[in-house]
Amino acid sequence: MENQDFQSSKKTRSPYLSIWIHPRETIRHILETNPDNHVLLFAMILGVLKAFDVASDNYIGDTLPFLGTIMLCIVSGMIIGPIRLYIYALLYHWVGTLFGGIGNQKEIRTAYVWSSMPTMFTLPIWILLLFIYGEELFMEYSPNLESHPLLFLLSLPLFVIIVILSIWSFILLILNLSEVQQFSIWRALATYFLPFLVLLIPTMIFFLILKPIF
Repeated sequence: MENQDFQSSKKTRSPYLSIWIHPRETIRHILETNPDNHVLLFAMILGVLKAFDVASDNYIGDTLPFLGTIMLCIVSGMIIGPIRLYIYALLYHWVGTLFGGIGNQKEIRTAYVWSSMPTMFTLPIWILLLFIYGEELFMEYSPNLESHPLLFLLSLPLFVIIVILSIWSFILLILNLSEVQQFSIWRALATYFLPFLVLLIPTMIFFLILKPIF
């Protein structure tokens, strides 16, 4: 019944909204009508958001000026975002075929970026955080923020929202990988996590080998 309701209203319902609560039906409709729709744009936005996150976690602002940090995040994110998308699609396709998946890399790329719609809604939150924190958003120490604890308490819900939206995107990705590859959610979970393990193990071995040198 739910699927029939979606089918009857999919011509008028925006995929930007329906992807949140009807991910399987929405991604199937997108793949059948316009699979290239906004894929590259979404990948660049996700890249910029990831760059902001990395810059904040690694205190890039301690070595770069505020505007320089922002420009670095925007430029590098727009370049690295599409590259990450193609790498992830390649890995998910490779692992997915081991589990009997039938989706191709183009379909996986589409599923990936549209599943990240909740994450893309964190863009205005990051802009708001830039106004609240300023350069201290990318610095290890925040003297101005520490002197105004109420400001931190007021901004704390914004970080909570970012976490919630990121989890939502993860759930949508698993559901859409399952839909595109036409296999179970358990296999979709394995498709998601196995590439990270494949990359993590040789990385750990590499650092263990180099550890005696340092």
